[in-house]
Amino acid sequence: MVTTDTTKQTKIDQLQGNTNLLNSLMSKLHQSLKADISYIARFKKPADKDGATIAHTILLMHQGNITDNISFVTENTPSQEIVENRNCVISNAATELHPDDQFLKENHISAFIGVPIRDAKGESVGSISVLFKDKLSATSRVISMLYKLSSQISDLLLNMSQLEQSDDSNESGVDLTRWNDEISRLFNLDPNTQHDQSPLSHFADSFEHSHARYLESIIDSLHDAIITTDQYGTIMSANKTAERLFDCDISDLVGHKVSSLMSEPYASLHKGFMQNYLEQGDNIILGKPQELPAKRKGGQEFPMEISISEVEQGNEKIFIGIIRDISERKKAKDQIYELAYFDSLTQLPNRISFERDVLDVLSRAKLAHGNIYCSLLNIDRFAQINLTYGKTTGDFVLKKIARRIQSVLTRSFRLYKNVADSFFLLYRAPISPGDRSVEREIKLLENSIQGTVSSQLSLKGNPQNLTMSIGALNIQASEIDHYKLIRLLEFSEHRAKALGQNSCFSLSSKEKALFERRTLISHSILKGMERNEFYVELQPQYSRSGNIVCSEVLIRWESEELGHMPPAEFIPLAEKNGDIVSLGNWVINQACRLLAELKSRNNDSKIAINISGKQVMQPNFCQQLMQSLVEWDVKAENLILEITESTLVKDVDRVKEQMSYLADHGFSFSIDDFGTGYSSLIYLKELPIDELKIDRYFVDEIKDATDDVSIVNTIIEMAKALKIRTVAEGIEKEGQLTYLMDRGCHYFQGFLLSHPISETKWLELLTEPKDYFQITEDYQI
Repeated sequence: MVTTDTTKQTKIDQLQGNTNLLNSLMSKLHQSLKADISYIARFKKPADKDGATIAHTILLMHQGNITDNISFVTENTPSQEIVENRNCVISNAATELHPDDQFLKENHISAFIGVPIRDAKGESVGSISVLFKDKLSATSRVISMLYKLSSQISDLLLNMSQLEQSDDSNESGVDLTRWNDEISRLFNLDPNTQHDQSPLSHFADSFEHSHARYLESIIDSLHDAIITTDQYGTIMSANKTAERLFDCDISDLVGHKVSSLMSEPYASLHKGFMQNYLEQGDNIILGKPQELPAKRKGGQEFPMEISISEVEQGNEKIFIGIIRDISERKKAKDQIYELAYFDSLTQLPNRISFERDVLDVLSRAKLAHGNIYCSLLNIDRFAQINLTYGKTTGDFVLKKIARRIQSVLTRSFRLYKNVADSFFLLYRAPISPGDRSVEREIKLLENSIQGTVSSQLSLKGNPQNLTMSIGALNIQASEIDHYKLIRLLEFSEHRAKALGQNSCFSLSSKEKALFERRTLISHSILKGMERNEFYVELQPQYSRSGNIVCSEVLIRWESEELGHMPPAEFIPLAEKNGDIVSLGNWVINQACRLLAELKSRNNDSKIAINISGKQVMQPNFCQQLMQSLVEWDVKAENLILEITESTLVKDVDRVKEQMSYLADHGFSFSIDDFGTGYSSLIYLKELPIDELKIDRYFVDEIKDATDDVSIVNTIIEMAKALKIRTVAEGIEKEGQLTYLMDRGCHYFQGFLLSHPISETKWLELLTEPKDYFQITEDYQI
């Protein structure tokens, strides 16, 4: 009997101890949170689906005092969410949200926060809730505290239940020592310290002051919004930045669905996303920064970047969203996009946009075995407008022309601004080969563009008639890539310009073959130099007495890939791509080599070489030329440099500087093709020029010795006045030679006297008697 009485007393003592512990726990919680009402409740769920769940409080505190317990139906109360195993977080207007809840109404409750107390299976069997008459500005600390205590309270209640049902005190079911240790670990307390009521006697100070508020202050100071939600999408906490970001009060966030911050269709889809993730682990955005539209309280949308992570608290999943307003970043990105893909003056898409779109149309056209149409539009004589009226007026013209072209475009075409005064035009879809309707549409549009551009335009009160040249391309996509396409367009536009103002040139198969040949030649020049495919021939120049006084070096190319290449075909291409500088240096070296050979034979004949304008403008041109003389040990006096008139006007000051330096070192200069370029007596007077070459174009005007060709006469007389020599080239008839000799020309060059010959024949010619023609009189300057 003593044993039985002792056991009963032990059970009573233990139950009383647990009750005291529970009371102490709730008292500390109530005090720490400054709650108006707090309670622990058990749920009694109905046997059938139609019944109501009843909540029975087992501990109810009001204004810090324990009061009589109550029972209530959970339907239409905040506790219904807890019955359904969810947190309930209402930071404001709880009474208004649940008008049928008399308990809330009677106590004037504004904020309600509750979390489930779960059994071993994770099912909600009760709740721990705190209620406030004033709204809450921060709920994260409250939720965190309730979560940490809910599982411990569950253990405690289970222990008490088992004590009530057990006949043996050793079958209590829950080790309260372990429970106390767990509380100590959670709240950083010393488990060996004796506490008057429970390990939570220092709860408020250790948790609230040393941890929660510290973390809260850090989170509130972040530049990013931090929002936490439960697994049902209810916002549990939000930092100060979230309030500013969404332009609302914390009460508009906490307790509300996070979908209220989303724009459609994301708001409607959010619940399904969460359900799929919770049930199937279908992760769409978790852990991956996403760019999504968000919505402020007033309905204003803005772009946000959100990163979501997941933590577990008890048996609940908590989702943490880090949100950043990227409006400025998007704006900057859009501005960068505008700068990268659009022309700032005309607001048209630029060349980069054109190349991107061409790639797209090309790829689609290749799949469809179709054609692609595009064209290059260029305003004729636009440079003259800039020179006459200035750049501001030129910009006005460009914008005006762009608007005029846009006004006649159909949706099938897109206009792009290219560099300077040119535009691209693209047909935006593949074209079926032989589609006459599209071809007619294109031709009509080209005519419309030229028509609208040529409409009179007033510039500073002066009427101007502008015209536009169009280089067009309609070609099978499989034959081309976008790099070649742009080069073909430029080629077509140059051909259109050559036809005259307001011309349109559409590239044919023959022209395409010519372009491809020119491209191949242009790309093969340097290869040809590496393979030693270039060589020189020489054409003698004769004095009036029949002596060879000089020989012009002429470059030749026998290509392994292309065969014999005429200089007229590859020299202009070398000028265009810059390879003329390498060719020119090679010719200089060959000329010096030949002069060295003549020197070894005691021959003092001169050699003339053509110098490109690009070569003259090279900063190291003079030094390289002087170095070649030193390497071959030849004299500058034996090398005549032939320069075209167009070279003189490119940069007269720079050319004059180079020519004066070389003249001081013994070089002679000849103006090649004189009369066909931009002749100026000023250049002839100021530059160290020794010779004028009369172009073959004027020599061809001489039909016989009795003609009177005024231009030829003028050139010879002008040279006499300047006290410089004249050389006539392209002489092919006896009458031409006689005419030039009679007018006092000094030297003569042409097929009548000698064709260009090889080095070997040239060297033989210089050593043979000079009796090829008899000239009895030698003109003296």
